[in-house]
Amino acid sequence: MKQHLVAFGSVVLYVAGIAILLQLHTSEFYAKTYVSENALLIGEAETTFHRRHLQLASSFTKRYNRLSLAPPPQTNAIWLANELEALGIDAGVHSFSCPDKSRGETVVAIIRAPRTSGSEAIVLASRYSEPSSSAQLIANGDVVDGMGLSMALMSCLSDVQWLSKDVLLVLTPDRCGDAGISDWLDVYFNPSNVLERDRVSYSNDTFFRAGLIRGGFNFNFVANSMDYVTISLHGKNGALPNLDLINTIDRTVRFVEHKSVVLYTPETPFVQWLFSNFNDYISMSYEALGMFVFAAQQAIGLPTDDHGLFLEYNIESITLGVTSRNLDDGSVISLGRVAEMGVHSLSNLSENLHQSFYFYLLPVSHVYVSIGQYMIPLVLIVLGCFLSKAHTAVNADGHHFLEALMRLCVVSTQGVVLYVLCDRPLMELALLYVGSIVLIAPLLKIQQLF
Repeated sequence: MKQHLVAFGSVVLYVAGIAILLQLHTSEFYAKTYVSENALLIGEAETTFHRRHLQLASSFTKRYNRLSLAPPPQTNAIWLANELEALGIDAGVHSFSCPDKSRGETVVAIIRAPRTSGSEAIVLASRYSEPSSSAQLIANGDVVDGMGLSMALMSCLSDVQWLSKDVLLVLTPDRCGDAGISDWLDVYFNPSNVLERDRVSYSNDTFFRAGLIRGGFNFNFVANSMDYVTISLHGKNGALPNLDLINTIDRTVRFVEHKSVVLYTPETPFVQWLFSNFNDYISMSYEALGMFVFAAQQAIGLPTDDHGLFLEYNIESITLGVTSRNLDDGSVISLGRVAEMGVHSLSNLSENLHQSFYFYLLPVSHVYVSIGQYMIPLVLIVLGCFLSKAHTAVNADGHHFLEALMRLCVVSTQGVVLYVLCDRPLMELALLYVGSIVLIAPLLKIQQLF
């Protein structure tokens, strides 16, 4: 009778935990976001990113891609550095090894803030692809990509007087994936590694440094109009930026630029992959879909863009993009203004963002579920499983208890090994997991010796 009561209690706790978990996207559990750091002063200053900066961004994008029709004598990276220096911005190029053993070149530029000691910085990042003769990229109109916008933003920031932190721009080759940002961060935070690299200097004999990096923005898009601003925030192993950084962009977009913010769209590759076998997922409410996708992305633990590498170095960062219907109406200028005001807010900080949450779930950009809320179903689920297993362990004889202990050790060992090797590709991890089962399973026969 006692055993049946324990089993019934375990099932009740488990089912209750699952039921609450499925309701986290409702208003009973989430709350509206709020800004904890008053020093951010969101939207208090007037933006200086104007139409001419958008035209400059479009010019960078189109002239760079026209290089496919008439390749320059120098490399693409040096061409980009030349363009930045023509704007009066210090720029340089250094090389690194790509995963395919070819050489990649990273473009680094810096704006020194007036009247500061250079001990703090903000970073902007984007990737540059190989020049393309695509009609969209070289035709007339205001088509802009992340590279062009970030370069135009540097031009805009070089003229302002309110900067209290240096601004770094890092452009990495798209063909090398995230290896460019990873290499640059490694060299930036480990100065001794500079001497061990095959580095090509351009216009400067030193590696550009600007002190402690407080935060940053990565740009990843190609568009000539803007319907929504997209925010990508997931880092490695579920790391998330401070919620105040997301709140800063969300409020700037919604209340200053009067646009909308989305975390996912039906065209998002992860959403397409996750729901590839389901045709009716659109019938889910947007909050339910957002919560499910957010939690699934957290569980997978892979960074969604280059900003995830900054999070590993405690640099609060997100990736900004846009959704577009190809209207060519110049509305991409709003993203430039949002990025400038985001830099302005970070420039106002005198310390790291720390007052808001690092553990949260976001059904949509302006509401959140705190750790105190989603821990409730987690505790109920774990407690239900623990209650059943604890009852079994207490009432088991020595032979069965040892068998269960051995199985627990095997599973724990597999978990530790997979965590240590989490940088390996997913297919290799799957093979390692299966191989560990084949190799360690014979150890389960040890209990037969007792």
